[in-house]
Amino acid sequence: MAWQIAAVETAEAKHQFIEKEQILIGISSLEKSLISPEIYINIVPSDVNKLKNEHNTIEEILQHFKINSTNLRRKVRKKCGQGNYQHTEKIIHRSEECKKFFSRADELTEDSSNIECTHLFTAILEHCNGKIYETLKELNIEPLKILERAKLYLKKKKIPEKKENSYFI
Repeated sequence: MAWQIAAVETAEAKHQFIEKEQILIGISSLEKSLISPEIYINIVPSDVNKLKNEHNTIEEILQHFKINSTNLRRKVRKKCGQGNYQHTEKIIHRSEECKKFFSRADELTEDSSNIECTHLFTAILEHCNGKIYETLKELNIEPLKILERAKLYLKKKKIPEKKENSYFI
């Protein structure tokens, strides 16, 4: 979903490729798709809870640092500015650099078919530079601190839940 939102962002800003900044904007825009899923891409009902959980996790990470996701995405969007690329097809590709963040997100998960926004967010923060770094600094946030917090959430997901043995009651 974040990728799809990033594609719309990229097209509207007339940039040629989806970059990490647009992915971050997509990650911080998940609540829009929950409020009005028909505005973006059709969300199948079974994915709504998963999307809510991903949104809540990102919000918890940001709120720990008193970051408002709307404010974050607006600042990043403003730093990206307007481009002048005219898209002639509906498909918008990721840049080579952006693809590397998806590869890293894949490495951060145990199941590559289940890359979540927290994985992408962490991958972006691991190599935080440019517009995202500048935005976090303007918000008085040390990028390494928010990276540590994101990695804590990933560790929590990797800890297997304790299962009750039904034979012993």
